Formats: sequence, structure tokens, C-alpha cells
Amino acid sequence: MLERIFNFLIQISSQSDPINVIKEAQEYCVGLVKNFDPDRYLITLAAPKNTQAALIVLFAFNVEIERILNTVSEETLGRIKLQWWREGLESVFNGKPRKHMVLIALKSILDKFPICHSTLEEIIDAQEQALEKQGLKSFHQLYNHGQRTGGNLFKLSAGFIKCNAQLGLELGTIFALVQLMKSIKVDQLKGRCYLPSIQLNEIESAKAVNVYKTTLNEILKCLPKISSDSSSFSKICYWIVSYDLRFLNEKQSIFYEDREWHLGWRKCLIAMRIFALR
Repeated sequence: MLERIFNFLIQISSQSDPINVIKEAQEYCVGLVKNFDPDRYLITLAAPKNTQAALIVLFAFNVEIERILNTVSEETLGRIKLQWWREGLESVFNGKPRKHMVLIALKSILDKFPICHSTLEEIIDAQEQALEKQGLKSFHQLYNHGQRTGGNLFKLSAGFIKCNAQLGLELGTIFALVQLMKSIKVDQLKGRCYLPSIQLNEIESAKAVNVYKTTLNEILKCLPKISSDSSSFSKICYWIVSYDLRFLNEKQSIFYEDREWHLGWRKCLIAMRIFALR
């Protein structure tokens, strides 16, 4: 009986221990990124070991924001949820994070890694604008969206691993744009279209295919050059987007419906590249 009481008291104590709470929050972030953003999860493995946990936390924040767009059916509800995250960020930078695993994890890395509050807010603002489901008129608008989302994310990542911020911004932008080109079917079901000058009801038209191919070529033109002394993080990002752009260009359809064996093979190729860069 006394043993059971002792174990119960230990359990309560461990649950309230700040160290255990932070560890639990970080583990939550790992699972979130691994399940919902597997490419960025793999990319963290190419980063210095002392930065990997922090990168996972940053990417977990991005997953939470992107999931709002993918799960809400009403614009108003999406805005409410995004506003909650804005206020959640404020609580983190004020030193008293709300009781959410990602916010707790963000607070735990603030002292060691440079995180710009306004940059994270811009990611939220860009996704809020996407809630409006207004069509893009030009590639410039598409690029701007990618820059404000994935570009900002990798710019912050560059600060973590102490590499070129501009290169991080450019690589992150291309990374985000390639993801959008791979998710056209999913976005169509959510009532959004990121193809410039294409309306939602035109996605399956010949015009859309032409714009899709043109957009892929424009993305390729914007891909920055990687020098031999670039970080392994930058090199693996470059390899992934280059591989995906080649693959997408070879497909006849604009809808990305990859086979399971190819997804597995692609994952193995990425892992081998990371191993070779170590």
C-alpha cells in the first residue's frame, strides 16, 4: 500500500517537473514533424546535432499553422485559430507560454537560439491571407507567398545553424513552392489554387497544365546555387527540391499522386545523401 502511494507521489512530482514538461513538449514536436512534415524532419538530420532539437521545434510551429489551413472549412474559424497562435507567440516572448506543447518547446529554446518574433508572425499573416482563397495573378505573387512562409522558416533555421540567411531564405522559398506544386489536388479539395492566373474551376484544363509547366520552370530559375562549402543542411535542401522539380517536370499530370514504392525509394535516397554529407 505504501509502495503504491509512493509511486503515485513520484508520478505527480514528475509531471510537474519543468524539465520533464520540456522533454515531453520536445518529444511531441518530433512526432508532429515526423508525421506531418517528413521532408523537413529528414532535413534536420543533416544539421549539426546541437541544433536538431531546436529546428524540430521551429518546424513543429510551422506544422501547427499549416494544419489550420488544411483542417478548417470556414475562413472565420481559421482566423480565430491563427489569432490564438499570435497570442500564443506573445505569451512565449513574454516568458509565460500558454499550455501548448509547441509553445512550451519554443520557450525552452529562446535563450540559446535566435528567433525573431516578427518573422514568425509573418508566417501566420501569410497563411491567414491564403485563407481568403483568392487566386494568384502572377508568379511574383506565388513567390512572395513562398518567401513569407517557407522562406522565413528556413531563414530562421539558417540563424540556428549559423549559415547564410539569404541562402536560407531562397532555399526555403523554393522548398515551399515545390510543396505547393505537389499539393495541387489537396488544395483543390480545400477550395484553393496556387497556380498563377488559374481559377479553381480551371485546374483540370489544358491551360492549367501549361501554367503548371511554366511555373515549374520559373521555380527552377529561382533555385540558388550551392557552393562546395555550404552547410550540409543547405545541400540536402537543394538536393530535395532539385530531385522533386525533375520528377514533377517528367509527369504529364499536374496532380501529384506518387506510388508508395517511389516515396520509399525517395526517402532512402535522401537518407543516403545525408549519410554521405556527414
